[in-house]
Amino acid sequence: MLDRLKTSGAEIVADICTYYSPRIRGLKGKVMTNAAKWAWYAPGMIGVDVCFGSLEECAESAVRGEVWRDPKLWSSD
Repeated sequence: MLDRLKTSGAEIVADICTYYSPRIRGLKGKVMTNAAKWAWYAPGMIGVDVCFGSLEECAESAVRGEVWRDPKLWSSD
C-alpha cells in the first residue's frame, strides 16, 4: 500500500509533527485533515485553510482531487 501511495505522488510524513516538516513550509491553499488538533492550529501556525473530514472523506478527496463529503456523516436525519 505504501508503494502505491508513493507512486501516485503521495508523500508520507512520519516521526515528526507535520508543522515542522520541510514539505509543509510554504504550503498555500486548502488542506484536508481528520485530526481536530491539526485543523484547529494549522490556520494560525502555517497559514492554510482547513477542511475537516473523516478519514474516508480525506482519502476519497485525495483520490478525486477535490473535497468529497459523505452525506450520511453530515445529515441531521
